[in-house]
Amino acid sequence: MDWYFVCLAPKKAVKITTFPFNVGRDPEGMSAVQLFDLGMSRSQFSLVKIMGQVYYVNKTQENPAQIDGVEVAGKAKLAPGIHIVRVGATTIGIGTDYDQLCAAVSEQTVEYYMARVGGRELGPWTAAQLVEACENGVLSRDSKVWYAHDSTTVYEASELVDFGPDPVETSIAEQTTERRFITVDEGAVVELGENFKCPYCRTVSDIGDVLSVSVSPSLLGDTVLGEGEQSRFAPTNFTDNGLALDAEGGVCTEIACPCCHMAIPQDLLQMDQVVMSVVGTAGAGKSVFLASSIWQCRQLLRMKFGVGFRDLAPTWNTWIRAYEEKLFFQQDDTKLQQIEKTDLQASNISRSVNLRGESVLLPTPSYFRLDGGKNGDVERCMVVYDCAGEHFLPGADVHASLVTLHTLSADSILFLFDPSADPRLRPMLDRGNGTASNYAQMQDVLLAELAAKSKKYMGNRGGRKLKQPLLFAVSKADMLRNALPSDVELYKVNDAGRLALDVAALRNVSDETESFLDKTVPEVAATARDISNDIWFLPVSALGHNPMREGVRPCDIKPMWAELPFVFTLAQRGIIPTVNGTL
Repeated sequence: MDWYFVCLAPKKAVKITTFPFNVGRDPEGMSAVQLFDLGMSRSQFSLVKIMGQVYYVNKTQENPAQIDGVEVAGKAKLAPGIHIVRVGATTIGIGTDYDQLCAAVSEQTVEYYMARVGGRELGPWTAAQLVEACENGVLSRDSKVWYAHDSTTVYEASELVDFGPDPVETSIAEQTTERRFITVDEGAVVELGENFKCPYCRTVSDIGDVLSVSVSPSLLGDTVLGEGEQSRFAPTNFTDNGLALDAEGGVCTEIACPCCHMAIPQDLLQMDQVVMSVVGTAGAGKSVFLASSIWQCRQLLRMKFGVGFRDLAPTWNTWIRAYEEKLFFQQDDTKLQQIEKTDLQASNISRSVNLRGESVLLPTPSYFRLDGGKNGDVERCMVVYDCAGEHFLPGADVHASLVTLHTLSADSILFLFDPSADPRLRPMLDRGNGTASNYAQMQDVLLAELAAKSKKYMGNRGGRKLKQPLLFAVSKADMLRNALPSDVELYKVNDAGRLALDVAALRNVSDETESFLDKTVPEVAATARDISNDIWFLPVSALGHNPMREGVRPCDIKPMWAELPFVFTLAQRGIIPTVNGTL
């Protein structure tokens, strides 16, 4: 979509192809228009494009503009169409329809004049007021007069009053014999919606309100994140490439949420999000399971379903990369590797910030780029939350913590049930040669609290169930091979010749797993059914065997359906095809 700058006085017609586009008496940058209006500042305003949306940014507090009749002292979003901007004595048209823009500017432009008498400046005057000043003797025929929009050219009053045309009656078409545009190549811009939801605080904000993260050492310290973080700020000055400049002139490449100030991957604003929340009791092995699941997704999704699965940016997934390396990428794969339990406030899963004077705990998810699948080359971002089980225990989620709210907007909720933590199931477990131990936990308490907290934040006091699918994953299912299905083929070729998730086979696996839980841990299965009408029971295993207490050897790892919760979520969103039913 092309944007244009049109001005009748002085005559300028510019096709804007490079942002930021600067306007003033002496603006900086190659993409700029110079207007000699003394009512303007040297750098009056910029037009910037943020994620496909164009904004007017006033760069001075002395001369606020009027945009479509409304005074704007700071920043204003410009929707496609036409906008009339009045700054100083100049009328400007900014918009996407060149012909309508020319007509609107021609209709609304009023020429103003300034004059100097006895060392005093008079005006601005309209043409009629200028004639009246001459007739009343305020100005003589040789008085110095100039157009308000152009102080560089000075006339005698007689040149304008007696002989000069009335510019109000002159159309822009008559004054401009051809359309003259400034054209500078610009890279492709993705057109997006106007809003985005912060993955941390879940606040919905306008893309144009995104903050920049300063880089200059002197700007260390942020009001929300604390003294150890670079300050966040609303940018008003930009490089020719559109990058924000901080107060010390540092070029800033990172952006942040305007509410919680947490840094956001810039690509996230350009992508549709697929959100998965992972919940489980302490010791259920969520971190190990996530590392195994994501490793399997990296290896299998492209090969089986044509879906690329990779880091959105390695910086955001450092912790899970470290887990994957321990489990799957060791030079000596016979060496024991130990993965630590996720702490309640571990920096990799949550972060404390100061919102409105209160300390608030926010989740810190991992981000993965998805491409391909049923929709071709469309890219999406999969956002994965690993939540410490303690956050869902009664009393843990105080009013100052928002760390569990991501479950409300998740596409699926994965609950990891640990059979080794239930004394009733321990006699059934085939522990093999492993010596790993677990302590007993009543996992239905966490499930019930998950439901209660979610419904409380939704204002749901009538007992409604969650809309999202609940994926009840029985982890460490390798130790229950004699009781749970494990050799079922879940991926089959569909009529289009593509590998797809077999929904009927998956439902059979779910039903068989649910039946086992009803017989052995009935209150757990019943509590899960109370949470969601769309529930699936999945036997999974991150390692494929019971490890030693001292750790796990990478050479012994053989995951069992570890990727299945991700495949389900992507199939539900239509990214991976299904056969024999729909989700």
